[in-house]
Amino acid sequence: MVRVLDGYTGEFAATYLDDVIIWSRLWDDQARHLGQVLEGLARHCLTCAPQKCHVGAAELEYLGHIVDAEGFRSLPKHLNLIESKPTPRTRTQLQKLMDLLNWLRSLIPHFASITAPMMDLLSPKLRFQWTSGADAALDAVGDKGVCRVVEYASAKFG
Repeated sequence: MVRVLDGYTGEFAATYLDDVIIWSRLWDDQARHLGQVLEGLARHCLTCAPQKCHVGAAELEYLGHIVDAEGFRSLPKHLNLIESKPTPRTRTQLQKLMDLLNWLRSLIPHFASITAPMMDLLSPKLRFQWTSGADAALDAVGDKGVCRVVEYASAKFG
């Protein structure tokens, strides 16, 4: 699908497997972008399932995020899961937390740098000991993930 929409992905479209989402701030842009994507699909003999299409929606859920006129943001139900997680006491608990946090990666600039203190604790070469650095990293991810809305052009999905 990435090849089919080459040149559009990251500009005004994103794909994941066979799902495509198109975003625009203005209705005229939306109509043009939709036409470009449909032409790209047609060139490759691909079609859309009308029952899965939502044209002109003000807000949609997509891959665990909300897409609206402001951009991509986290779903509150997922953020509540993160906020309610207790501090990990074992490497396994930390790995599960990191798996949960990973879906925020596209919404948080420098995610890898921010979470590095937690990632370091996953190394089997080190004794697991939750640190103040890991605590600060967890707080930073939560703070940046809860309200973070990214600009469309910088969002990377799929």
